[in-house]
Amino acid sequence: MTVTHLDLMGDLCGFVRRAKHKATDPAPPDVQAAINAIGYRPSRHIVNEHKDNWRLNLKDAKLTGIVLSGADLARAVFRKAYFGDAVLDHSNFSGALLEGATLVKTKLDYADLTEAELIAADLSRANLTGANLAHADMTSANLTEANMTDAVLVDTNLTNANLTKARGIKQSALDKAMVDKDVGPILTRAICAETGNPLVWRGKEA
Repeated sequence: MTVTHLDLMGDLCGFVRRAKHKATDPAPPDVQAAINAIGYRPSRHIVNEHKDNWRLNLKDAKLTGIVLSGADLARAVFRKAYFGDAVLDHSNFSGALLEGATLVKTKLDYADLTEAELIAADLSRANLTGANLAHADMTSANLTEANMTDAVLVDTNLTNANLTKARGIKQSALDKAMVDKDVGPILTRAICAETGNPLVWRGKEA
């Protein structure tokens, strides 16, 4: 029987989802090896995945401490996945589904998160330096003490997002974000990186 690329990716995703280690424990070497094969798969296969409207399914995956810089995980399903302390800089998460995911202290600097679904995700103390969050949905996300220096917030949905003590945000960048029904983000002790003044919500409604 011929094993297709989608068969192989499905099997690898299933292996990662079924791993028995605790969510807060570092992912074991076999899980790291599997996620490497997934994240660094050839671009020609990624093109075909998109043509077939097929998504990587890593829902509930336990990925604490994984190192996956520059990976292509666009459109992948990571709902309620656990990424604590993971290294994901320069990776492509555009259109990924990360609702309820835990990304505490995750390195996401210069990652592409355009149009990603991050509803109720926990990004507290994450490094989002230079990350592209344009059109991402971060409704009720926890960004407490996150480093957001030079993060792109064009039409980012920050409805009820918690930006308490978030660092590196310029007022001019925050002004490009948006909310639903005039429910702005929580900006307790969040300071404009440019002026040193407290950040205020004066963005737009969807």
